Amino acid sequence: MTSFLQRITGPALVSWPVLVLVVVWSTALNLLGAGPTVSGGLALRAVAAALAGALSFALVVGAWYAVIRRCNGPVRIVAVTITLLLAGLVRGAALQFLLVTFALTDDSTASALVRLVSSAVTIPMAFVIGAAALGAIVDYRADAAMLVSEQQRLGQLLDASARGLEERRTDAVQRIQAQLDDEISRLPVDDAPATVQALESLAGDVVRPLSHELARDLPEWSPETPSLVPDVPWADVFRAPDAAQAIRPGVLTLVMATIGIPGALLVYTPVRGLIALAGAVLVLWACLAIGRRWLAARPPRTAAAAWLRIGAVLAVATLLSSAAVGVLDVGDRGQGAFSRLALVAIPVFGLLVAIMSMLGARMRNITAELAEVNRDLRWSLARINTESWEQNGRLSRALHGPVQSLLHARLLNLRRALEADGTSASDIESLRADLQRSLAAALSPSDSPVVVEDVLRDVSGTWAGLAEVGWWIDEDAAALLADDPLCSEAVTDLATEAVSNSIRHGHATSVDVRIDMSDDNLLRLRVIDNGIATDKGLPGLGTVLLTRCTFDWSLSRDEPTTLTARLPLQVRERTPALDVGGA
Repeated sequence: MTSFLQRITGPALVSWPVLVLVVVWSTALNLLGAGPTVSGGLALRAVAAALAGALSFALVVGAWYAVIRRCNGPVRIVAVTITLLLAGLVRGAALQFLLVTFALTDDSTASALVRLVSSAVTIPMAFVIGAAALGAIVDYRADAAMLVSEQQRLGQLLDASARGLEERRTDAVQRIQAQLDDEISRLPVDDAPATVQALESLAGDVVRPLSHELARDLPEWSPETPSLVPDVPWADVFRAPDAAQAIRPGVLTLVMATIGIPGALLVYTPVRGLIALAGAVLVLWACLAIGRRWLAARPPRTAAAAWLRIGAVLAVATLLSSAAVGVLDVGDRGQGAFSRLALVAIPVFGLLVAIMSMLGARMRNITAELAEVNRDLRWSLARINTESWEQNGRLSRALHGPVQSLLHARLLNLRRALEADGTSASDIESLRADLQRSLAAALSPSDSPVVVEDVLRDVSGTWAGLAEVGWWIDEDAAALLADDPLCSEAVTDLATEAVSNSIRHGHATSVDVRIDMSDDNLLRLRVIDNGIATDKGLPGLGTVLLTRCTFDWSLSRDEPTTLTARLPLQVRERTPALDVGGA
Protein backbone atom coordinates (compact mmCIF):
# COMPACT_ATOMS: atom_id res chain seq x y z
CA MET A 1 0.00 0.00 0.00
CA THR A 2 2.83 2.37 0.81
CA SER A 3 4.50 1.85 -2.57
CA PHE A 4 1.13 2.36 -4.32
CA LEU A 5 0.58 5.69 -2.54
CA GLN A 6 4.12 6.77 -3.35
CA ARG A 7 3.55 6.05 -7.03
CA ILE A 8 0.24 7.89 -7.38
CA THR A 9 1.52 10.92 -5.47
CA GLY A 10 4.92 11.07 -7.17
CA PRO A 11 6.22 12.65 -10.38
CA ALA A 12 4.47 9.97 -12.47
CA LEU A 13 1.22 11.83 -11.76
CA VAL A 14 2.25 14.66 -14.11
CA SER A 15 4.04 12.61 -16.77
CA TRP A 16 3.13 12.62 -20.45
CA PRO A 17 1.81 9.01 -20.47
CA VAL A 18 -0.74 10.03 -17.83
CA LEU A 19 -1.64 13.06 -19.96
CA VAL A 20 -2.31 10.78 -22.93
CA LEU A 21 -4.38 8.39 -20.81
CA VAL A 22 -6.48 11.18 -19.28
CA VAL A 23 -7.15 12.86 -22.64
CA VAL A 24 -7.99 9.55 -24.34
CA TRP A 25 -10.19 8.45 -21.46
CA SER A 26 -11.94 11.83 -21.33
CA THR A 27 -12.64 11.59 -25.05
CA ALA A 28 -13.79 7.95 -24.97
CA LEU A 29 -16.04 8.59 -21.98
CA ASN A 30 -17.87 11.37 -23.80
CA LEU A 31 -18.18 9.42 -27.03
CA LEU A 32 -19.83 6.50 -25.24
CA GLY A 33 -23.06 8.42 -25.54
CA ALA A 34 -24.00 8.35 -21.88
CA GLY A 35 -25.80 11.32 -20.44
CA PRO A 36 -27.90 14.12 -21.97
CA THR A 37 -25.89 14.66 -25.14
CA VAL A 38 -27.64 15.45 -28.38
CA SER A 39 -26.81 13.38 -31.42
CA GLY A 40 -24.43 14.57 -34.10
CA GLY A 41 -21.20 16.59 -33.95
CA LEU A 42 -18.98 13.60 -33.24
CA ALA A 43 -15.77 15.46 -34.14
CA LEU A 44 -16.73 18.49 -32.05
CA ARG A 45 -17.62 16.26 -29.11
CA ALA A 46 -14.21 14.56 -29.37
CA VAL A 47 -12.44 17.93 -29.48
CA ALA A 48 -14.43 19.24 -26.52
CA ALA A 49 -13.75 16.13 -24.44
CA ALA A 50 -10.03 16.12 -25.31
CA LEU A 51 -9.67 19.82 -24.42
CA ALA A 52 -11.52 19.27 -21.15
CA GLY A 53 -9.24 16.34 -20.29
CA ALA A 54 -6.13 18.37 -21.14
CA LEU A 55 -7.38 21.23 -18.95
CA SER A 56 -7.83 18.87 -16.00
CA PHE A 57 -4.26 17.61 -16.51
CA ALA A 58 -2.97 21.21 -16.63
CA LEU A 59 -4.63 21.85 -13.27
CA VAL A 60 -2.85 18.85 -11.75
CA VAL A 61 0.50 19.95 -13.21
CA GLY A 62 0.08 23.43 -11.77
CA ALA A 63 -0.87 22.07 -8.34
CA TRP A 64 2.05 19.63 -8.46
CA TYR A 65 4.73 22.27 -9.03
CA ALA A 66 3.10 24.85 -6.77
CA VAL A 67 2.15 22.72 -3.77
CA ILE A 68 2.20 18.91 -3.98
CA ARG A 69 5.91 18.33 -4.64
CA ARG A 70 6.74 20.39 -1.53
CA CYS A 71 4.58 18.18 0.71
CA ASN A 72 5.33 14.83 2.28
CA GLY A 73 3.49 12.00 3.98
CA PRO A 74 -0.22 12.36 4.75
CA VAL A 75 -0.20 16.02 3.71
CA ARG A 76 0.82 15.06 0.17
CA ILE A 77 -1.87 12.35 0.00
CA VAL A 78 -4.53 14.86 1.06
CA ALA A 79 -3.22 17.43 -1.41
CA VAL A 80 -3.29 14.92 -4.29
CA THR A 81 -6.80 13.74 -3.37
CA ILE A 82 -8.17 17.31 -3.36
CA THR A 83 -6.31 18.16 -6.58
CA LEU A 84 -7.64 15.11 -8.45
CA LEU A 85 -11.18 15.82 -7.28
CA LEU A 86 -10.86 19.41 -8.50
CA ALA A 87 -9.37 18.18 -11.79
CA GLY A 88 -12.41 15.96 -12.30
CA LEU A 89 -14.79 18.83 -11.57
CA VAL A 90 -12.84 21.10 -13.91
CA ARG A 91 -13.09 18.52 -16.67
CA GLY A 92 -16.84 18.21 -16.14
CA ALA A 93 -17.40 21.97 -16.07
CA ALA A 94 -15.17 22.55 -19.11
CA LEU A 95 -16.86 19.78 -21.07
CA GLN A 96 -20.32 21.12 -20.24
CA PHE A 97 -19.28 24.64 -21.28
CA LEU A 98 -17.77 23.49 -24.58
CA LEU A 99 -20.71 21.25 -25.46
CA VAL A 100 -23.14 24.06 -24.77
CA THR A 101 -20.97 26.43 -26.80
CA PHE A 102 -20.97 23.98 -29.72
CA ALA A 103 -24.74 23.49 -29.28
CA LEU A 104 -24.30 19.78 -28.57
CA THR A 105 -26.20 19.67 -25.28
CA ASP A 106 -28.76 21.64 -23.35
CA ASP A 107 -27.76 24.23 -20.81
CA SER A 108 -29.53 22.57 -17.89
CA THR A 109 -28.62 21.85 -14.31
CA ALA A 110 -29.22 18.13 -14.83
CA SER A 111 -26.84 18.00 -17.77
CA ALA A 112 -24.13 19.85 -15.84
CA LEU A 113 -24.63 17.69 -12.77
CA VAL A 114 -24.19 14.47 -14.76
CA ARG A 115 -20.89 15.62 -16.21
CA LEU A 116 -19.57 17.10 -12.98
CA VAL A 117 -20.29 14.01 -10.88
CA SER A 118 -19.17 11.47 -13.47
CA SER A 119 -15.97 13.44 -14.14
CA ALA A 120 -15.25 13.82 -10.40
CA VAL A 121 -15.09 10.02 -10.13
CA THR A 122 -13.80 8.72 -13.45
CA ILE A 123 -11.10 11.30 -14.22
CA PRO A 124 -9.31 10.88 -10.83
CA MET A 125 -9.46 7.13 -11.44
CA ALA A 126 -7.68 7.59 -14.77
CA PHE A 127 -5.00 9.69 -13.03
CA VAL A 128 -4.56 7.11 -10.27
CA ILE A 129 -4.38 4.05 -12.53
CA GLY A 130 -2.09 5.81 -15.02
CA ALA A 131 0.28 7.13 -12.33
CA ALA A 132 0.31 3.74 -10.59
CA ALA A 133 1.14 1.92 -13.82
CA LEU A 134 3.89 4.36 -14.77
CA GLY A 135 5.22 4.38 -11.20
CA ALA A 136 5.37 0.59 -11.29
CA ILE A 137 7.42 0.80 -14.48
CA VAL A 138 9.81 3.35 -12.94
CA ASP A 139 10.17 1.32 -9.73
CA TYR A 140 10.74 -1.85 -11.69
CA ARG A 141 13.51 -0.28 -13.74
CA ALA A 142 15.13 1.18 -10.62
CA ASP A 143 14.96 -2.11 -8.69
CA ALA A 144 16.15 -4.14 -11.67
CA ALA A 145 19.01 -1.71 -12.29
CA MET A 146 20.00 -1.91 -8.62
CA LEU A 147 19.99 -5.70 -8.79
CA VAL A 148 22.20 -5.70 -11.89
CA SER A 149 24.48 -3.12 -10.26
CA GLU A 150 24.83 -5.17 -7.08
CA GLN A 151 25.49 -8.30 -9.11
CA GLN A 152 28.24 -6.41 -10.93
CA ARG A 153 29.67 -5.21 -7.62
CA LEU A 154 29.70 -8.75 -6.29
CA GLY A 155 31.46 -9.98 -9.43
CA GLN A 156 34.00 -7.13 -9.25
CA LEU A 157 34.62 -7.81 -5.58
CA LEU A 158 35.29 -11.49 -6.13
CA ASP A 159 37.53 -10.85 -9.14
CA ALA A 160 39.47 -8.01 -7.53
CA SER A 161 39.89 -9.73 -4.19
CA ALA A 162 41.07 -12.99 -5.74
CA ARG A 163 43.83 -11.07 -7.50
CA GLY A 164 44.39 -8.60 -4.68
CA LEU A 165 44.80 -11.14 -1.91
CA GLU A 166 47.48 -13.03 -3.79
CA GLU A 167 49.19 -9.79 -4.81
CA ARG A 168 49.14 -8.46 -1.24
CA ARG A 169 50.49 -11.70 0.16
CA THR A 170 53.24 -11.80 -2.45
CA ASP A 171 54.01 -8.09 -1.99
CA ALA A 172 54.10 -8.39 1.79
CA VAL A 173 56.41 -11.40 1.70
CA GLN A 174 58.66 -9.78 -0.90
CA ARG A 175 58.74 -6.48 1.02
CA ILE A 176 59.61 -8.16 4.30
CA GLN A 177 62.06 -10.50 2.62
CA ALA A 178 63.78 -7.59 0.87
CA GLN A 179 63.96 -5.58 4.08
CA LEU A 180 65.41 -8.47 6.04
CA ASP A 181 67.81 -9.38 3.23
CA ASP A 182 68.98 -5.78 3.16
CA GLU A 183 69.59 -5.78 6.90
CA ILE A 184 71.37 -9.12 6.76
CA SER A 185 73.51 -8.12 3.78
CA ARG A 186 74.80 -5.16 5.79
CA LEU A 187 76.03 -7.35 8.63
CA PRO A 188 79.71 -6.44 9.21
CA VAL A 189 81.52 -9.67 8.30
CA ASP A 190 84.84 -8.45 9.70
CA ASP A 191 83.50 -7.28 13.08
CA ALA A 192 81.78 -10.00 15.12
CA PRO A 193 80.75 -7.75 18.05
CA ALA A 194 79.17 -5.35 15.57
CA THR A 195 77.40 -8.31 13.97
CA VAL A 196 75.96 -9.27 17.36
CA GLN A 197 74.72 -5.72 17.88
CA ALA A 198 73.23 -5.65 14.36
CA LEU A 199 71.38 -8.94 14.94
CA GLU A 200 69.96 -7.61 18.23
CA SER A 201 68.76 -4.49 16.43
CA LEU A 202 67.30 -6.58 13.61
CA ALA A 203 65.27 -8.67 16.08
CA GLY A 204 64.08 -5.82 18.30
CA ASP A 205 63.89 -2.78 16.01
CA VAL A 206 62.89 -4.35 12.68
CA VAL A 207 61.22 -7.73 13.08
CA ARG A 208 59.07 -6.90 16.13
CA PRO A 209 57.61 -3.63 14.66
CA LEU A 210 56.95 -5.43 11.38
CA SER A 211 54.97 -8.15 13.13
CA HIS A 212 52.82 -5.54 14.92
CA GLU A 213 52.30 -3.56 11.71
CA LEU A 214 51.07 -6.64 9.87
CA ALA A 215 48.70 -7.53 12.69
CA ARG A 216 47.08 -4.09 12.50
CA ASP A 217 47.08 -3.70 8.72
CA LEU A 218 43.91 -5.01 7.09
CA PRO A 219 43.00 -3.83 3.58
CA GLU A 220 39.65 -2.27 2.75
CA TRP A 221 37.65 -4.32 0.27
CA SER A 222 34.84 -2.02 -0.80
CA PRO A 223 33.59 -2.64 -4.35
CA GLU A 224 32.61 0.55 -6.14
CA THR A 225 29.11 1.06 -7.46
CA PRO A 226 29.25 1.16 -11.28
CA SER A 227 29.27 4.76 -12.52
CA LEU A 228 26.86 3.88 -15.32
CA VAL A 229 23.54 2.59 -14.01
CA PRO A 230 22.44 -0.32 -16.18
CA ASP A 231 19.49 0.44 -18.44
CA VAL A 232 16.84 -2.18 -17.78
CA PRO A 233 14.03 -2.03 -20.36
CA TRP A 234 10.64 -2.34 -18.67
CA ALA A 235 9.27 -3.80 -21.91
CA ASP A 236 10.82 -7.09 -20.76
CA VAL A 237 7.51 -7.66 -19.03
CA PHE A 238 5.91 -7.95 -22.47
CA ARG A 239 8.52 -10.45 -23.64
CA ALA A 240 8.13 -12.71 -20.62
CA PRO A 241 4.70 -12.07 -19.10
CA ASP A 242 3.41 -13.85 -16.03
CA ALA A 243 -0.09 -14.57 -17.31
CA ALA A 244 -1.67 -15.54 -13.98
CA GLN A 245 -0.30 -12.42 -12.26
CA ALA A 246 -1.72 -10.21 -15.01
CA ILE A 247 -5.34 -10.93 -14.07
CA ARG A 248 -6.42 -9.25 -10.84
CA PRO A 249 -10.17 -9.79 -10.34
CA GLY A 250 -10.46 -7.72 -7.16
CA VAL A 251 -8.53 -4.70 -8.45
CA LEU A 252 -10.19 -4.46 -11.86
CA THR A 253 -13.65 -5.07 -10.40
CA LEU A 254 -13.11 -2.29 -7.86
CA VAL A 255 -11.99 0.08 -10.62
CA MET A 256 -15.02 -0.67 -12.78
CA ALA A 257 -17.42 -0.38 -9.83
CA THR A 258 -15.98 3.02 -8.95
CA ILE A 259 -16.23 4.24 -12.52
CA GLY A 260 -19.81 2.95 -12.86
CA ILE A 261 -21.28 4.46 -9.68
CA PRO A 262 -21.98 7.96 -11.14
CA GLY A 263 -23.74 6.44 -14.14
CA ALA A 264 -25.76 4.11 -11.94
CA LEU A 265 -27.05 7.03 -9.90
CA LEU A 266 -27.37 9.74 -12.54
CA VAL A 267 -27.68 8.25 -16.03
CA TYR A 268 -29.91 5.35 -15.03
CA THR A 269 -32.85 5.16 -12.72
CA PRO A 270 -30.95 4.74 -9.43
CA VAL A 271 -32.36 1.35 -8.45
CA ARG A 272 -32.10 -0.12 -11.94
CA GLY A 273 -28.67 1.44 -12.36
CA LEU A 274 -27.30 -0.12 -9.17
CA ILE A 275 -28.79 -3.50 -10.12
CA ALA A 276 -27.19 -3.28 -13.57
CA LEU A 277 -23.84 -2.23 -12.09
CA ALA A 278 -23.94 -5.03 -9.50
CA GLY A 279 -24.71 -7.58 -12.19
CA ALA A 280 -21.90 -6.32 -14.43
CA VAL A 281 -19.40 -6.32 -11.55
CA LEU A 282 -20.40 -9.84 -10.47
CA VAL A 283 -20.05 -11.22 -14.00
CA LEU A 284 -16.75 -9.38 -14.45
CA TRP A 285 -15.32 -10.74 -11.19
CA ALA A 286 -16.43 -14.30 -11.97
CA CYS A 287 -14.92 -14.23 -15.47
CA LEU A 288 -11.62 -12.83 -14.21
CA ALA A 289 -11.41 -15.26 -11.28
CA ILE A 290 -12.04 -18.26 -13.54
CA GLY A 291 -9.57 -16.91 -16.10
CA ARG A 292 -6.87 -16.44 -13.46
CA ARG A 293 -7.30 -20.00 -12.20
CA TRP A 294 -7.10 -21.27 -15.77
CA LEU A 295 -3.90 -19.34 -16.46
CA ALA A 296 -2.36 -20.53 -13.19
CA ALA A 297 -3.30 -24.17 -13.85
CA ARG A 298 -2.08 -24.15 -17.45
CA PRO A 299 0.67 -21.53 -17.75
CA PRO A 300 1.53 -20.66 -21.35
CA ARG A 301 5.01 -21.56 -22.53
CA THR A 302 5.67 -18.60 -24.84
CA ALA A 303 5.15 -14.85 -24.58
CA ALA A 304 2.82 -14.83 -27.58
CA ALA A 305 0.66 -17.55 -26.07
CA ALA A 306 0.61 -15.72 -22.72
CA TRP A 307 -0.62 -12.47 -24.24
CA LEU A 308 -3.19 -14.30 -26.35
CA ARG A 309 -4.60 -15.94 -23.24
CA ILE A 310 -4.53 -12.69 -21.24
CA GLY A 311 -6.35 -10.98 -24.09
CA ALA A 312 -8.84 -13.83 -24.31
CA VAL A 313 -9.66 -13.60 -20.59
CA LEU A 314 -10.16 -9.82 -20.80
CA ALA A 315 -12.21 -10.15 -23.99
CA VAL A 316 -14.52 -12.77 -22.49
CA ALA A 317 -14.91 -10.72 -19.31
CA THR A 318 -15.66 -7.60 -21.37
CA LEU A 319 -18.24 -9.23 -23.63
CA LEU A 320 -20.04 -11.15 -20.89
CA SER A 321 -20.12 -8.13 -18.57
CA SER A 322 -21.46 -5.94 -21.37
CA ALA A 323 -24.05 -8.56 -22.28
CA ALA A 324 -25.16 -8.94 -18.66
CA VAL A 325 -25.72 -5.18 -18.38
CA GLY A 326 -27.57 -5.21 -21.67
CA VAL A 327 -30.05 -7.68 -20.24
CA LEU A 328 -30.46 -5.84 -16.94
CA ASP A 329 -30.91 -2.31 -18.29
CA VAL A 330 -33.56 -3.06 -20.93
CA GLY A 331 -36.23 -0.37 -20.88
CA ASP A 332 -34.25 2.01 -18.65
CA ARG A 333 -33.56 5.56 -19.75
CA GLY A 334 -29.81 4.89 -19.72
CA GLN A 335 -30.13 1.76 -21.83
CA GLY A 336 -26.77 0.83 -23.40
CA ALA A 337 -24.58 3.22 -21.40
CA PHE A 338 -23.02 0.56 -19.15
CA SER A 339 -22.59 -1.84 -22.07
CA ARG A 340 -20.61 0.72 -24.03
CA LEU A 341 -18.62 1.69 -20.91
CA ALA A 342 -17.66 -1.94 -20.32
CA LEU A 343 -16.52 -2.40 -23.93
CA VAL A 344 -14.01 0.46 -23.55
CA ALA A 345 -13.07 0.58 -19.89
CA ILE A 346 -12.41 -3.10 -19.14
CA PRO A 347 -9.77 -3.59 -21.89
CA VAL A 348 -8.08 -0.21 -21.19
CA PHE A 349 -7.90 -0.50 -17.41
CA GLY A 350 -7.48 -4.26 -17.59
CA LEU A 351 -4.26 -3.82 -19.57
CA LEU A 352 -2.95 -1.18 -17.16
CA VAL A 353 -3.77 -3.36 -14.15
CA ALA A 354 -2.12 -6.33 -15.89
CA ILE A 355 1.08 -4.35 -16.44
CA MET A 356 1.10 -3.12 -12.84
CA SER A 357 0.46 -6.60 -11.48
CA MET A 358 3.18 -8.28 -13.54
CA LEU A 359 5.68 -5.56 -12.71
CA GLY A 360 4.73 -5.87 -9.05
CA ALA A 361 5.36 -9.62 -9.15
CA ARG A 362 8.67 -9.02 -10.91
CA MET A 363 9.66 -6.44 -8.31
CA ARG A 364 8.90 -8.84 -5.47
CA ASN A 365 11.15 -11.41 -7.12
CA ILE A 366 13.82 -8.76 -7.69
CA THR A 367 13.60 -7.66 -4.06
CA ALA A 368 14.11 -11.22 -2.88
CA GLU A 369 16.98 -11.74 -5.31
CA LEU A 370 18.52 -8.39 -4.33
CA ALA A 371 18.39 -9.40 -0.67
CA GLU A 372 20.17 -12.64 -1.58
CA VAL A 373 22.82 -10.78 -3.62
CA ASN A 374 23.37 -8.33 -0.75
CA ARG A 375 23.72 -11.26 1.59
CA ASP A 376 26.24 -12.86 -0.76
CA LEU A 377 28.09 -9.56 -0.94
CA ARG A 378 28.28 -9.27 2.85
CA TRP A 379 29.30 -12.91 3.14
CA SER A 380 32.03 -12.49 0.53
CA LEU A 381 33.32 -9.30 2.14
CA ALA A 382 33.55 -11.00 5.51
CA ARG A 383 35.24 -14.01 3.93
CA ILE A 384 37.75 -11.86 2.05
CA ASN A 385 38.53 -9.81 5.15
CA THR A 386 39.00 -13.01 7.09
CA GLU A 387 41.41 -14.29 4.47
CA SER A 388 43.31 -10.99 4.58
CA TRP A 389 43.40 -11.21 8.37
CA GLU A 390 44.72 -14.73 8.30
CA GLN A 391 47.34 -13.96 5.65
CA ASN A 392 48.62 -11.00 7.63
CA GLY A 393 48.29 -12.99 10.84
CA ARG A 394 50.39 -15.84 9.47
CA LEU A 395 53.14 -13.44 8.43
CA SER A 396 52.88 -11.60 11.73
CA ARG A 397 53.10 -14.83 13.69
CA ALA A 398 55.96 -16.03 11.49
CA LEU A 399 57.91 -12.84 12.24
CA HIS A 400 56.97 -12.83 15.90
CA GLY A 401 57.70 -16.53 16.39
CA PRO A 402 59.94 -18.48 14.00
CA VAL A 403 61.82 -15.47 12.59
CA GLN A 404 62.61 -13.93 15.96
CA SER A 405 63.44 -17.36 17.36
CA LEU A 406 65.77 -17.95 14.41
CA LEU A 407 67.49 -14.61 14.93
CA HIS A 408 67.88 -15.17 18.67
CA ALA A 409 69.20 -18.70 18.10
CA ARG A 410 71.79 -17.48 15.60
CA LEU A 411 72.62 -14.59 17.91
CA LEU A 412 73.19 -17.00 20.80
CA ASN A 413 75.41 -19.24 18.63
CA LEU A 414 77.41 -16.22 17.52
CA ARG A 415 77.95 -15.06 21.10
CA ARG A 416 79.11 -18.52 22.13
CA ALA A 417 81.52 -18.62 19.20
CA LEU A 418 82.91 -15.25 20.23
CA GLU A 419 83.37 -16.43 23.81
CA ALA A 420 85.16 -19.55 22.56
CA ASP A 421 87.66 -19.31 19.76
CA GLY A 422 86.35 -16.27 17.95
CA THR A 423 84.85 -16.08 14.46
CA SER A 424 86.16 -15.35 11.02
CA ALA A 425 84.71 -13.39 8.13
CA SER A 426 83.82 -16.66 6.42
CA ASP A 427 81.83 -17.69 9.49
CA ILE A 428 79.85 -14.43 9.31
CA GLU A 429 79.31 -14.93 5.58
CA SER A 430 78.07 -18.46 6.26
CA LEU A 431 75.82 -17.15 9.03
CA ARG A 432 74.40 -14.52 6.70
CA ALA A 433 73.62 -17.05 3.94
CA ASP A 434 72.08 -19.42 6.48
CA LEU A 435 69.90 -16.60 7.86
CA GLN A 436 68.62 -15.68 4.39
CA ARG A 437 67.68 -19.29 3.59
CA SER A 438 66.06 -19.87 6.97
CA LEU A 439 64.11 -16.59 6.89
CA ALA A 440 62.72 -17.40 3.44
CA ALA A 441 61.53 -20.78 4.76
CA ALA A 442 60.02 -19.20 7.90
CA LEU A 443 58.03 -16.70 5.80
CA SER A 444 56.57 -19.41 3.59
CA PRO A 445 52.88 -20.10 4.33
CA SER A 446 52.12 -23.13 6.47
CA ASP A 447 49.51 -25.66 5.41
CA SER A 448 49.01 -27.06 8.89
CA PRO A 449 45.28 -26.90 9.69
CA VAL A 450 44.00 -25.45 12.95
CA VAL A 451 42.13 -27.92 15.13
CA VAL A 452 39.44 -25.86 16.84
CA GLU A 453 38.89 -28.31 19.67
CA ASP A 454 42.62 -28.33 20.53
CA VAL A 455 42.77 -24.52 20.56
CA LEU A 456 39.71 -24.23 22.82
CA ARG A 457 41.12 -26.91 25.10
CA ASP A 458 44.36 -24.89 25.35
CA VAL A 459 42.39 -21.71 26.05
CA SER A 460 40.54 -23.46 28.84
CA GLY A 461 43.83 -24.64 30.32
CA THR A 462 45.45 -21.22 29.96
CA TRP A 463 42.87 -19.55 32.22
CA ALA A 464 42.57 -22.45 34.68
CA GLY A 465 42.66 -21.11 38.22
CA LEU A 466 41.46 -17.65 37.14
CA ALA A 467 38.18 -18.53 35.42
CA GLU A 468 36.26 -21.61 34.41
CA VAL A 469 36.18 -21.77 30.59
CA GLY A 470 33.84 -24.33 29.05
CA TRP A 471 33.27 -25.00 25.36
CA TRP A 472 30.92 -26.91 23.08
CA ILE A 473 30.83 -27.42 19.30
CA ASP A 474 27.79 -28.63 17.41
CA GLU A 475 28.42 -31.83 15.43
CA ASP A 476 27.53 -30.28 12.06
CA ALA A 477 29.68 -27.23 12.79
CA ALA A 478 32.63 -29.42 13.77
CA ALA A 479 32.35 -31.44 10.57
CA LEU A 480 32.23 -28.34 8.39
CA LEU A 481 35.04 -26.59 10.25
CA ALA A 482 37.28 -29.56 9.60
CA ASP A 483 36.98 -28.75 5.88
CA ASP A 484 37.48 -24.98 6.23
CA PRO A 485 40.88 -24.05 7.70
CA LEU A 486 40.25 -20.34 7.09
CA CYS A 487 37.07 -20.24 9.18
CA SER A 488 38.72 -22.47 11.78
CA GLU A 489 41.55 -19.96 12.23
CA ALA A 490 39.13 -17.03 12.36
CA VAL A 491 36.79 -18.59 14.91
CA THR A 492 39.68 -19.66 17.15
CA ASP A 493 41.26 -16.19 16.96
CA LEU A 494 37.93 -14.57 17.80
CA ALA A 495 37.08 -17.03 20.56
CA THR A 496 40.55 -16.61 22.11
CA GLU A 497 40.24 -12.81 22.03
CA ALA A 498 36.69 -12.90 23.40
CA VAL A 499 37.56 -15.20 26.30
CA SER A 500 40.59 -13.09 27.16
CA ASN A 501 38.50 -9.91 26.99
CA SER A 502 35.78 -11.38 29.21
CA ILE A 503 38.26 -12.32 31.92
CA ARG A 504 40.76 -9.44 31.73
CA HIS A 505 38.37 -6.57 31.06
CA GLY A 506 34.98 -7.93 32.10
CA HIS A 507 36.34 -9.67 35.25
CA ALA A 508 34.39 -12.81 34.42
CA THR A 509 34.92 -15.97 36.45
CA SER A 510 32.87 -18.20 34.17
CA VAL A 511 32.98 -18.21 30.36
CA ASP A 512 31.14 -20.55 28.02
CA VAL A 513 32.09 -20.81 24.32
CA ARG A 514 29.44 -22.27 22.01
CA ILE A 515 29.83 -22.90 18.28
CA ASP A 516 27.04 -24.03 15.98
CA MET A 517 25.47 -23.31 12.57
CA SER A 518 23.31 -20.21 12.12
CA ASP A 519 22.61 -20.79 8.44
CA ASP A 520 23.79 -23.02 5.63
CA ASN A 521 27.03 -21.06 5.24
CA LEU A 522 27.21 -19.06 8.46
CA LEU A 523 28.94 -20.31 11.59
CA ARG A 524 27.68 -18.87 14.89
CA LEU A 525 30.04 -18.22 17.79
CA ARG A 526 28.62 -17.29 21.19
CA VAL A 527 30.76 -16.34 24.15
CA ILE A 528 28.66 -16.20 27.32
CA ASP A 529 30.15 -14.94 30.58
CA ASN A 530 29.20 -13.58 33.99
CA GLY A 531 31.36 -10.49 33.62
CA ILE A 532 30.67 -6.86 32.71
CA ALA A 533 30.12 -6.05 29.04
CA THR A 534 32.53 -3.54 27.52
CA ASP A 535 31.25 -0.76 25.24
CA LYS A 536 32.93 -1.84 22.02
CA GLY A 537 32.85 -5.61 22.04
CA LEU A 538 36.54 -6.50 21.96
CA PRO A 539 39.38 -4.03 22.39
CA GLY A 540 42.20 -3.60 19.88
CA LEU A 541 42.57 -6.20 17.21
CA GLY A 542 39.45 -8.00 18.42
CA THR A 543 37.37 -5.07 17.21
CA VAL A 544 38.87 -5.47 13.73
CA LEU A 545 37.93 -9.13 13.78
CA LEU A 546 34.35 -8.34 14.78
CA THR A 547 33.69 -5.47 12.42
CA ARG A 548 35.57 -6.68 9.37
CA CYS A 549 35.73 -10.46 9.46
CA THR A 550 32.22 -11.40 10.58
CA PHE A 551 28.95 -11.43 8.65
CA ASP A 552 27.38 -9.66 11.63
CA TRP A 553 27.75 -9.53 15.40
CA SER A 554 25.97 -8.31 18.51
CA LEU A 555 26.70 -7.84 22.20
CA SER A 556 23.97 -8.40 24.77
CA ARG A 557 24.52 -6.62 28.07
CA ASP A 558 21.78 -8.56 29.82
CA GLU A 559 22.88 -11.14 32.34
CA PRO A 560 24.71 -13.19 31.30
CA THR A 561 26.77 -11.07 28.92
CA THR A 562 26.67 -12.66 25.45
CA LEU A 563 28.80 -11.88 22.44
CA THR A 564 27.34 -13.39 19.26
CA ALA A 565 29.19 -13.37 15.95
CA ARG A 566 28.41 -15.10 12.66
CA LEU A 567 31.34 -15.99 10.42
CA PRO A 568 31.37 -16.98 6.73
CA LEU A 569 31.85 -20.72 6.39
CA GLN A 570 32.78 -22.35 3.09
CA VAL A 571 30.38 -25.28 2.83
CA ARG A 572 31.57 -28.28 0.87
CA GLU A 573 30.37 -31.88 0.82
CA ARG A 574 29.74 -32.79 4.42
CA THR A 575 31.84 -35.36 6.21
CA PRO A 576 30.47 -37.64 8.95
CA ALA A 577 29.67 -35.64 12.09
CA LEU A 578 32.05 -35.77 15.03
CA ASP A 579 31.06 -36.06 18.66
CA VAL A 580 33.06 -33.29 20.29
CA GLY A 581 32.81 -31.17 23.39
CA GLY A 582 34.77 -29.92 26.31
CA ALA A 583 34.61 -28.43 29.74
